[in-house]
Amino acid sequence: MFDTDLKEWRKIELEFARKLIDDKLVALELAPDKPFKDRDIKTTTSEWKENTYEIKHDIVSDTSGNVWFEYYCNDAPSGVYASKADYIVYKLGDKFYSIERAKLLIRLNHTNKTQVKWGDYNKSYMYLVKKDDFIKLSKEI
Repeated sequence: MFDTDLKEWRKIELEFARKLIDDKLVALELAPDKPFKDRDIKTTTSEWKENTYEIKHDIVSDTSGNVWFEYYCNDAPSGVYASKADYIVYKLGDKFYSIERAKLLIRLNHTNKTQVKWGDYNKSYMYLVKKDDFIKLSKEI
């Protein structure tokens, strides 16, 4: 199951990478094909500014009305709390939404959310945030 999910996640990462291509982009690097990494995509612009992105895909947000944020798994911080990326990007439906990781972590502390235990044999702890609330916090790409 994880290998199948990994292939789907890679497709989503490539789809987002295509959206980043513009005249200022001089380099775009995808993370190595391994399950756990510090970021999914790294870009460099013509001004030599580097940005890194962690890409997530919530396939049930359209039906659930929520967006999930994993924060703890296998007795360690995980998901957006373990990522080292500058930006967290979620694909919801057919759109991508981005927010600076630091800003997201602060706002998650002050946003209405539900805590759930789910996925990975019930070893993952997640926050569920109303989809509309997340969209207000983020920027559509």
